[in-house]
Amino acid sequence: WQERYERDENLARQALMLRDVDLLYTADAAALLTHKPKFSERKGRLGYYRKNGAALSVPGTEAHRYPSFQFDTDAGDLSPLAITANRRLLDRNAGSEDERWAALSWWTSPQASLVGGASPRQALIDGTLTRAQLDALLEPLQDE
Repeated sequence: WQERYERDENLARQALMLRDVDLLYTADAAALLTHKPKFSERKGRLGYYRKNGAALSVPGTEAHRYPSFQFDTDAGDLSPLAITANRRLLDRNAGSEDERWAALSWWTSPQASLVGGASPRQALIDGTLTRAQLDALLEPLQDE
């Protein structure tokens, strides 16, 4: 025990955000991109998505960790709505650590305008998030 010990509120907030978010390491996330036939292509696509702000990678370790809610397993790709939201949140790039935490915070925070005050993450999972709702929550980019 240290007399000067103080709880790091920022770390506590980040841990709380991660409580209900299933995270995938790169190999597991890439394996979900089944629209590409070869694993090397899947891994390359995931890297491309991350570097261009289409896939959110959660900070915290040296390895990239991807929230699983972004993936549409039926389509074998990222959800188009997740791509759009992430590009808006991360300004079309991989994002700094702070920007990525802010993006995850947005995804996990309840929104009064969504059904039942759900978070965008839950609305995406439930299939109730629409493009119109996304446009109301996050201003569209000029290149969309």
